Amino acid sequence: MGHYGQLFSGAAYHETVLARHSYLAQASISFADYAGADVEPPRWELEIAATIDSGLFSTATGQSIERRFGSLALRAPYGTFELWNDFVGGTDNGPTYGFQIMFDVRRIYDRLSSIKPSRSGST
Repeated sequence: MGHYGQLFSGAAYHETVLARHSYLAQASISFADYAGADVEPPRWELEIAATIDSGLFSTATGQSIERRFGSLALRAPYGTFELWNDFVGGTDNGPTYGFQIMFDVRRIYDRLSSIKPSRSGST
């Protein structure tokens, strides 16, 4: 995946603090368990990614402030857990760790609504 763009100054940021251009590139590889040819989505998927970002801001000499990130994602049919950090580029000098948790509420609801209550103790 890649992205390239040109940045323009405005009321919030003067052109001396913005980089001339912005780019982002990401490479990833994933492993999944489909447990059969017609299973969608897979029972689980593990993705490992590396990202490089030129950054929006520039140094005093006009060079963009580049950052590199690593990320790990675990996906299951009912949700996703993803985390990332800038340890890849050796610039990890602060709390720049993040994570995301998502649930597929519609899929969970469909699964729970298909469960029929058992009738125990009937006479």
